[in-house]
Amino acid sequence: MLSIPRPASRQDVGMSIMLELPAWQQQPERLTWSLQELAGAGREDLADLVLQLVQKDGSVPLSTEQCNICIKAHGSAMNWDSALKILRDMSAWLLPPDSRSFNSLLASVNRAGEWELSLSLFEEMVVVRAEQNVVSHMGVLSALEQSQRWEQSLQHLASMQDSRLTPDAVCYTAVIACCGKAAIWQTAVHLLGACSSPNDAGYNATMLACESAGQWQQVLQLFHAMPSAGALHSNRSYNRAVRSLIRMELWHEAVELCRSAAQRGLPATSFVEYYMLLKMAERTSLWEMALDTFFSMHRHGVAPDDKCYAALFDACRAGGQTQQMLNVLRQYPPPAQD
Repeated sequence: MLSIPRPASRQDVGMSIMLELPAWQQQPERLTWSLQELAGAGREDLADLVLQLVQKDGSVPLSTEQCNICIKAHGSAMNWDSALKILRDMSAWLLPPDSRSFNSLLASVNRAGEWELSLSLFEEMVVVRAEQNVVSHMGVLSALEQSQRWEQSLQHLASMQDSRLTPDAVCYTAVIACCGKAAIWQTAVHLLGACSSPNDAGYNATMLACESAGQWQQVLQLFHAMPSAGALHSNRSYNRAVRSLIRMELWHEAVELCRSAAQRGLPATSFVEYYMLLKMAERTSLWEMALDTFFSMHRHGVAPDDKCYAALFDACRAGGQTQQMLNVLRQYPPPAQD
């Protein structure tokens, strides 16, 4: 059946089904295996047609599990409207959707930013008595984050706690990120503290919220608190800490943090941070810092542009180190102009 080209026609699929029906009638689980194979091969179109035609034939009883396979396949292919259609068909086929049915659909809907539909589906779970678990809540929270609906996000987190479900670190991170996008950094910090086991993603999201609000000192406090909370430093956390140090004009501390990251195998700075360090070195005539930053760029595969060379040259010239600059130009000539 996988040889049927896209777009699959009902006639081609129908002919293939006629050959498979006797085996499916004897062992209905074979239909499940066939649907899994089609879904795994990225042929959600075929899986959908098989499901529809088998239901119409009526000789092989369908199951909720088989419908879930197709819902998840459409969700993975970002076809949330097709996944929703299967969920609606299940009611007509008298097949009760379960948590997996809704969770797969919620995952697809949240990636599309359809937050209102996410809330509607979540409420529908109560009507059909499908269990609302942490995964279900996460589907809604992700959609709210994508759409930057921070008030609804906070309300949903509170309702989750009221239902005696314990939000995990992923749930908190989604709400923190949503608050960060709304520049509500105090709320983000509060949520991080309320999380019983915050992870590195939660810290990074909170640091981003504080950085966006210009709360450099708060970023550094969060960075230094990560190890004691069992959260691992990453490139992102180092980047934000370095940027905060630069904004606070703590040049030497920023350079030391870059060195610390490099020793751990984490290049802490992107081109933006390197350029900022070079400009600060230029302003303060710290030629050694400028050289160290420039060489660090090359060690970590970050290509300096003309502005970086200009900042380095000015820092060396201000420090009376023109010869050092000439040595750099011989060792690392600037890129040729187009």
